Amino acid sequence: MTWQQHPQRRRSLLACSLCLAAWLLPAALPAQEETTEEDTAWKAERDKLTAVIDQRVKEEVDKTVKPQDVATKLGMKWPVPKPKQTKEQIEADVNRQIDEVTAKQFPESRRKAFEKEAAEKYQIFQPGDEVSFNIRGGKGPNAIVRGRLLDRTAQRIKVSSRFILREDIDEEDQARFWEDVSEEYRKRYIRVQNAQYDGKIRAFQDEQRQTRLPAALRTARYAAVPNKPKSLKLSDWFAEADVLDFFCKKLAKECEESARPKIAEQVFTSNGYEMVEDTINNTKEWMPKKQAVSFRARLQELLDKKKQEEEAAKAAKAAPADPWGAEPPAGAGPGPGPGMEPGMDPAGAMPPAPGPGPEPGMPPPPAAPNPFDNNQ
Repeated sequence: MTWQQHPQRRRSLLACSLCLAAWLLPAALPAQEETTEEDTAWKAERDKLTAVIDQRVKEEVDKTVKPQDVATKLGMKWPVPKPKQTKEQIEADVNRQIDEVTAKQFPESRRKAFEKEAAEKYQIFQPGDEVSFNIRGGKGPNAIVRGRLLDRTAQRIKVSSRFILREDIDEEDQARFWEDVSEEYRKRYIRVQNAQYDGKIRAFQDEQRQTRLPAALRTARYAAVPNKPKSLKLSDWFAEADVLDFFCKKLAKECEESARPKIAEQVFTSNGYEMVEDTINNTKEWMPKKQAVSFRARLQELLDKKKQEEEAAKAAKAAPADPWGAEPPAGAGPGPGPGMEPGMDPAGAMPPAPGPGPEPGMPPPPAAPNPFDNNQ
C-alpha cells in the first residue's frame, strides 16, 4: 500500500499543512502592506506629527521637572557644582589634619615619662630604708612587715629583727628588693602604659574622624545615602551633582511616560488619525482613518481565514478512517501471495511441511489411515 492509500498518513499530512499555514499567518499581514506612494506619504506625515509630539513632551518635562526645585527638595544648596576634589583626596586631607591634632594632644615625649615613672615605682630599697609590705598575700599572723631594711641576700631579707624568705614575698614587692625582678616590672609597666596611651590615641582619632570626615565631604558637595548620614565609608557618599542628575532623569522619565500618551492622542486625533491594534502581532499603531479602515478589514480577513483553517485541521484530526483504504484488522496476517485468489488462506494453499523423520535405528511410524481406502 502506497502512502497515498494510507488514510492515517493522509490525515497527518493534512493536519501538518494546516498548522504550517496557521504558523505563517502572522507574517502574511505585513506582506500585504504594499509600499505604495500613498503609504509613503502618510507615513512621512506621521513622522512629522511624531516630531511635534516629541517637542511637546520635552516642553512638558522641562516645565514640570526643574533642577533647582529638585535640588531644594533634596536639601541641596543651588547651584550644585561638580566637586573639585575626589572623595579619596578629601579623606587624605582629613587624615593629615587628624595626625596634626593628635601630635599636639598626645606628644611622643609623654612616653619618656613612662620610663621615669617605672624607675620610681620599682626603685630598689637600700639598707637602712624604712620598708612596709605584706607577706603570704596578707594572710595569717604577722603578715604585715614594717621596719628598717638591714640585710639582703639572694634568698631572704632582714627587716629589723625579722628574717623574711624571698618566696614569702609577693612578686611585685620583690621588685623593690632584687634587681632582676625590678627590671622585669619596669619593662612591664612601660609596656602597659604605652598600650593604654595608644588606645587613647586611637579613640581620639576615631572621634575626630567621625566628626571631620562627614563634614569635609558635605563641604565638598558630597551627599551620603539617606540612612547613613555619618558613614565613614566612601562608598556611601556620592557627588551632589550626580545625585541631582539621577533624580532629575528619574522624574523626567516618569513625567514623559505620563504625558506622552495624552499628547500623542491629542495630536493624532486632531489630525484625523486612529489607533489601530494588530491582534496578530500584538502591536498598536496610529494611522489615518482611511488606512485604519483598510488595515482592520485585512486583519479581519486574515483572522477569519486562520479560524477556518484551524477548524479544518481540527476536523481532519477527528475524521473517521477511509472505508476504501481500510487497514487490515489488528492481528491479521499478510495479504495473498502471488498466484493466490483473494480470500484464499495461504496456509491452506500450500502443502504441509513434512514432519521430522524417525531417529536413526528406529522403524518409521505407521502411516495415517486413508479414509478413502475401502480395504480398511
